[in-house]
Amino acid sequence: DINAEYGTQLSDMVLGPAWTRGEAEAPQGSKDMGGWTAAIYTTEQQARLGVNEEGATRGDMEFLSASRACVSDASFAEVARMRQQECLLRDEIEQLRKDKQAAEAGRDAAIKSMEATEARCARQLSDKTMEQKHALEAARLVRIENERLRHKGQNLEASMHKRAFELKREMKAVMASSEGRALTAQAHLDQKSDEVQKARSALKTAVEEHNMMAQEYYSTICLLYTSPSPRDS
Repeated sequence: DINAEYGTQLSDMVLGPAWTRGEAEAPQGSKDMGGWTAAIYTTEQQARLGVNEEGATRGDMEFLSASRACVSDASFAEVARMRQQECLLRDEIEQLRKDKQAAEAGRDAAIKSMEATEARCARQLSDKTMEQKHALEAARLVRIENERLRHKGQNLEASMHKRAFELKREMKAVMASSEGRALTAQAHLDQKSDEVQKARSALKTAVEEHNMMAQEYYSTICLLYTSPSPRDS
């Protein structure tokens, strides 16, 4: 079923290779792609598992060759692009998460520092009025910086959720477009199959008519051959 096969291929492109989900043996080799490193199957794994360096079997490659006649290559390229964007977004989200953790750690450290400063200022309030003023000013600045860090963390988190939502929406649109192309291709194949069946039926009818005409022709010849001649009398 081309729809089922196409769905499997599309799922692999969106979710990643089967070995990343524990459904196949992981590749043991690596390949420098210029800006990143790809995991590939070694020569020994290719010979043993019957796959190419990317992990595709002969059946997968035959299916991809056949499906290109039914489904536009642009849909696969678009899904691949979206998958690459998803990987980049995941890296960015991870970096944003680390930045958020660092900001929260800085905020907590700033809060602790502020509390220590305020406590120290309270103890020295009676005899160090001028120092207390400087300490309070420092505490105010710490509060301002802490608030800035908190707003920055909230903005980073909101931006992260917004970008993730946009990516999901784009992926759904691409998948819907690809499914529409696959259904159109299947309908075209069904139409061609009906035309072939009609042609076969017409050919069968023509052969039967030809055989009937040939049988009548041979019967006429035999009748003429076996009829008595006037000379025989």
